[in-house]
Amino acid sequence: MLRIPVAVGLLVGLAHAALAAGGAGGAGPHPFHNGGFERGSFARWALSAAFTLVMNQDYDGFAPHAGSHYALLGTRGADGTLSQAFSDVAGQRLRIGFWMASDGALPNDFCVSFNGAPLLVLASVPRSGWIFYHSTVAATGADRLTFGFRNDIGYLALDQVTVRRAH
Repeated sequence: MLRIPVAVGLLVGLAHAALAAGGAGGAGPHPFHNGGFERGSFARWALSAAFTLVMNQDYDGFAPHAGSHYALLGTRGADGTLSQAFSDVAGQRLRIGFWMASDGALPNDFCVSFNGAPLLVLASVPRSGWIFYHSTVAATGADRLTFGFRNDIGYLALDQVTVRRAH
């Protein structure tokens, strides 16, 4: 198993095990939408990045992890962002999960933050298939999940982003 070095903050695990499209460990969905990009767009997401698109076909060695769509993240020269704001119950524990893959093209970086606090920071991500990452956070009532990324000569891929109530 290829492990990606450099995990920072509240990241609590990664696994190659196949999970159901909705993720595991949840007790129902939160008002978080289009995490699998199945609308064929970045609907409900705020995107600030060039060379970033939703795909419904194999490209650059990637295919959707689940469903028929996924996001290709390829901003060049500086980090781009993809974020979503959502409402929830303040104080509730949330489990954030997502699948990420890399074509290994350098330079690249990938980071995830929740309300501005880093959950995961990766740099020089080697070639990898889909890897599942997850973290547990405390909801504030009005939250934002943000992915920051850069891949100057290639792409990173993102699929099946979930936010669920943790047990």
